[in-house]
Amino acid sequence: MLGQVPTLNLIHGLLFRRGTCAASCWDLEKVLAEYRLVVTSISIPTGEWIASNEGETFDLGVRVGQQLSGGEIILLDGPLGAGKTVFVKGMARALGLDAEEITSPSFTLVNLHQGRLLLYHIDLYRLEEGARAAHAVDLDEILTDENAVVVIEWGERLGHYPLPADVWRIGISGDGDEPRKIKISGTDFSL
Repeated sequence: MLGQVPTLNLIHGLLFRRGTCAASCWDLEKVLAEYRLVVTSISIPTGEWIASNEGETFDLGVRVGQQLSGGEIILLDGPLGAGKTVFVKGMARALGLDAEEITSPSFTLVNLHQGRLLLYHIDLYRLEEGARAAHAVDLDEILTDENAVVVIEWGERLGHYPLPADVWRIGISGDGDEPRKIKISGTDFSL
């Protein structure tokens, strides 16, 4: 996984200034291999946060979204009104999307948004638990797109459905005007 786009722009800029890269030189795998450059990925932050308001939930979503490079699966859990969709709006903003256009796919089940990366926004609230929920949204097919980001609200409804390794769990608790407790954990411990 490569780091953020500004890191890639910096590498391109350095090579261009040295005359070793044409302005259209964006075959980064080739460039990185040629110069034996190692770019480490910045991972999604893990831990617990307290969001005092909707804006802070959105901002944490932005922070997570800035780290996305494609292939991530994010399971969002929390009660109705906890802020799951607000969090997704923040991630979408970081992906170059208009946050106002992001709505909960409660009735459509899956919303697609093309930004810096393709975002699959899935909502399993109205579905039965287990494999039926996964099959209802054609999850197996969606997961074949390794360059996309898959965000699943009500992810706990998947039960023990087998998922690839790069899965992140985000739990949001709290309702009404009370602060939200947001816990982010990864299940891919190789990062």
